[in-house]
Amino acid sequence: PERLKYTHTGRVPVAVGMVGAFTYKDHPRIIDLAEADILEELKEYTILTYSGDDWARENLTEFSVDYGAKDLKAALRKLKTKRGDLILQIEQVAQYNIKQLDFVNDIVKLPNITLSPLFYQLLHF
Repeated sequence: PERLKYTHTGRVPVAVGMVGAFTYKDHPRIIDLAEADILEELKEYTILTYSGDDWARENLTEFSVDYGAKDLKAALRKLKTKRGDLILQIEQVAQYNIKQLDFVNDIVKLPNITLSPLFYQLLHF
């Protein structure tokens, strides 16, 4: 909203990202998590994210969300150390950061949860 005060949004998305769910590999309820296929089935879990995650602020108002991380990498570190149950994030972005942090053997994508797409549009003056 702040940027829209001085820019206009392009009409055609330049990229589309799907929101997926990620958890740590040996989560005690990983089978239950893997069987979830809608967002509402995740309400009993703690979702980790970071302070600037507007998608979470808009879509997870009725969920237990920890916004205590400064960025996605910090949230992934918290997930690896089992300080929460899940991260909901754009799949490509999460997978890139998981690889950068060398957490590919520690954090897994849940197979059935793919949430609404996010459309990225250029802003112009």
